[in-house]
Amino acid sequence: MILRPPWPCGSCSVLKEELKQEDAHRELREAQEKELKLCKTLEHFRSQVIKATYGRAKPFPDKPVTDQQLIEKITQVTEDNISFQQKKWTLQKETQLSNSKQEETTENIEKLRTSLDSCQ
Repeated sequence: MILRPPWPCGSCSVLKEELKQEDAHRELREAQEKELKLCKTLEHFRSQVIKATYGRAKPFPDKPVTDQQLIEKITQVTEDNISFQQKKWTLQKETQLSNSKQEETTENIEKLRTSLDSCQ
């Protein structure tokens, strides 16, 4: 005995097609939700970079910061930091040199005093 469904076989293919469409819609919705989550994560990261770069004050209160403005600001901050480090290094070297000269001068004064004392 062959068992047959109570509905015509044509409706099976319609149901299968509906299930495929539902699966496709679900997959699309999941992909959109994942994309939205990634966009939110990226936007949060971007806002953190803006805060770190510009500080608490908004650079343009009435306009959002463009990617180009952010890149230019990061470049400026980086260049300023490099310049600061170079100046710091130069000042340290100058201070070391000045200290060495001061020590040498102090030693020469002591030698001169000793020589003067021996002349008396």
